[in-house]
Amino acid sequence: MPFLGIAGFGGGISSRLIGLLIPEYSVSPSTASLNEGSSVTFTVTTSNVPNTTTLYWSLNTVSGTVNSSDFTGAAVTGNFTITSGSGSVALTLANDNTTEGSESFQLQVRTGSTSGTIVATSSTVTIGDTSLSVPVSYVVVGGGGGASYNTSNGLGGDVLSGTTTIPKGSYSITIGSGGAGTSSNFGTGGAGSSSSFHSFGAIGSALTSTVSINGETFSGIDGGSTGGSTIKGSGASSSVAGPMGCSDGTSAEDFRCSIRGNSWVQRGGSGNNGVCIITIPTIHISKISTSGADISTSGSNTIYRFNSSGSLVVS
Repeated sequence: MPFLGIAGFGGGISSRLIGLLIPEYSVSPSTASLNEGSSVTFTVTTSNVPNTTTLYWSLNTVSGTVNSSDFTGAAVTGNFTITSGSGSVALTLANDNTTEGSESFQLQVRTGSTSGTIVATSSTVTIGDTSLSVPVSYVVVGGGGGASYNTSNGLGGDVLSGTTTIPKGSYSITIGSGGAGTSSNFGTGGAGSSSSFHSFGAIGSALTSTVSINGETFSGIDGGSTGGSTIKGSGASSSVAGPMGCSDGTSAEDFRCSIRGNSWVQRGGSGNNGVCIITIPTIHISKISTSGADISTSGSNTIYRFNSSGSLVVS
């Protein structure tokens, strides 16, 4: 007879009985490991939980540093709805271009809010660090300015140096050319053009600093027509034969001659081209390929020297 009494509740019996039973929750990931840029879906299965119930989720770091930068959309908490005893949470890992090493995390299901009671915890999911970045140090020198015909006053190229990390990709290296000499007595020749690597550029004819790397000094010293230095980015340092059969100048300055009517025009030498030096720890060179670089080693580093424009690729 008690069963007849229960039957008397009519169509509401199912929801009433569920309310009297203990809810059960479980959650499982679609994969145990994945690389940056891939996705994982967590399937939540429930028993004795009414349809349209809202549940919440958060992430629990197991190893490494798992945070919003690891996920597309910066999602580290959220909610979902139970339908016919199940629900799901899909997460996409971001290519964050940061060297972090492997990381791992779990998804926790909660009731009430994203900080509410934990009712289920997934198995651990491991993130492979596939968007590795490479540490580099760099020196970029702009093209040197040209000299006048009578004084050593070609300006040095700008010197830019620093350290950074670069992710996978192709990077162009532009080497600035030296400026032309001038026939103006005591004047300043043409400006050298800019050199650049990645987002770093060094303009010509604008001295800013002197730097040293691996025992070599780079300086934007005044570079006259005879130079006085072999450092790239200084003024001209080599003799240039004059056209029209004119002989080279014999004074301390380096002349280039041409005929304008019946007058001699003396012209100072051109500035030197710029240079780009990129230093990378040798442990990373399996990821590096270059075009146009002279390659050497110093201690634990590999040095890529660009005396002309080229490229560097991180794979």
